[in-house]
Amino acid sequence: MGVSETGANSLDKCYVSLVMGLESDDSAQQSQELSSMGAAFALVTQGDGFYTDDSFAQHGTVPYNGGYGAVLLGKVASLANMFQGSAQLESISWLKSVYQYLDNRFLPLMYHEQLMDMTRGRGVFRAAAKSALSGKYVLVYFATISQGNSDAAYRNKYLSYINPVLNAAGDLGQYYQGGAERSACRLPTILTTTATGPPLIPLLSKASPQTTKWAGSLTGIIMQILSLGPVVFPMASMALLHFSNP
Repeated sequence: MGVSETGANSLDKCYVSLVMGLESDDSAQQSQELSSMGAAFALVTQGDGFYTDDSFAQHGTVPYNGGYGAVLLGKVASLANMFQGSAQLESISWLKSVYQYLDNRFLPLMYHEQLMDMTRGRGVFRAAAKSALSGKYVLVYFATISQGNSDAAYRNKYLSYINPVLNAAGDLGQYYQGGAERSACRLPTILTTTATGPPLIPLLSKASPQTTKWAGSLTGIIMQILSLGPVVFPMASMALLHFSNP
């Protein structure tokens, strides 16, 4: 009996089979796997997957937008690179959901190039996967996926977020690691593309306010603050706060 994969794991399996189909020039296999990949982005009411409250769960009940969810984005970014400039990319119907998910389920959890720890699950215990480093990967995925959208306004919206972060970072070498290097190849081009309008400040429909100086998020009784400098809160609140400086 075969193993039935769910969530990000199912996309991993489909992606491997898709690459095999490309190498063997099997158009039927390619079509089947591209279609099957869409199941990972369908809304669910239980178990692994995306929920209507903008969360993503893996392993049943663990909020994992910034963990397994980021893995999903990585595979989509690889797909966008694979079919860059082709009509096949535009024909993938479930990409429309991914574009919406970037807006509602991922961008609000980013502050500059950091990713909220509360959605990274066991990843927070890995010394080689700190929030700043994981956030760099996701920023690369944002760049790759968003710039594949045919809507110029959508592309510009993400340029207005990504370009200031990249310019502040200075050295792009730090983005070419951890498996994100193929997607990072687009960053120099993105830096030379001018975004119009003010910098984008993502806002979540729940308790995740952001300003130009700090961002916070509340999940259950765990609150995290990402700040460019010191943020002062009443001492009574400290038990609920998790601080992280870029």
